Amino acid sequence: MEARVDSSTSKNRLAVISSHFLVPSPAVLELSRVSASEVADLPANLRGFLTIVDNRTGKKIDVDVSEEGTIKATDLQK
Repeated sequence: MEARVDSSTSKNRLAVISSHFLVPSPAVLELSRVSASEVADLPANLRGFLTIVDNRTGKKIDVDVSEEGTIKATDLQK
């Protein structure tokens, strides 16, 4: 059985969804200077391990970090 949705509910839902796609006005963004005059170069290879410690249990896990500096979300489930 399908539930009926009245037009005002549909319009409200559409308004909420549409608001997520609105681009903010450029006037809202302010320019600011940064203190760094040069951008630091990242190493060519970011491969390695990240050690994560659960403060509740003290359990430590090592997560593999890729060459691009990313980790797999599934590794956080350990």
